[in-house]
Amino acid sequence: MTRKNDAIGRKTDLSAAPEASVSIDQIIERLWQRPGFLLRRCLQHTSGAFEQSCSELGLTARQYDYLFVLDMAGEMGQTELAGALGLDRSTNTLVLKILERKQFVKRKIVANDTRKRLVSITDHGRSVSRQAHVAAGHAIQSLTNALDAGEYQQLIDLLQKVVRANSDQSYSCQEPSK
Repeated sequence: MTRKNDAIGRKTDLSAAPEASVSIDQIIERLWQRPGFLLRRCLQHTSGAFEQSCSELGLTARQYDYLFVLDMAGEMGQTELAGALGLDRSTNTLVLKILERKQFVKRKIVANDTRKRLVSITDHGRSVSRQAHVAAGHAIQSLTNALDAGEYQQLIDLLQKVVRANSDQSYSCQEPSK
């Protein structure tokens, strides 16, 4: 097994897979050292809590992100919306079609550029968004119950740092202006 120091000086095992004789406890211990695994578990937890709370609204966490943005913006270009959310064009179009079918948003062609679409939230979408806002707060709280205010801010700061460090990647989202 080759070992090297990782970015923060810890020894990292670079072998492709653990030995066959490793116990389940050792495997779980290794999983709990992988940031991708932990981030995915946190996302599963918050998304699951959100979607359970919003099941009667027929809204997923990703769909709520759209309504959240549009509730504040009122109307924006489809491309700008994708950029704000860090989504590719095809995913953006798919989600917007679903939201349009549910009558949460409406899209219209820009008069002087038939390739452009403006997206706006409907009254029904605004109502659903505001109902879902409570569920979103509960989902965040379920994630952060184990953290004090300083730790929560540190978590947000660290996640923002990771996102910014990878902002040159495709599908990166827009950063807040300072």
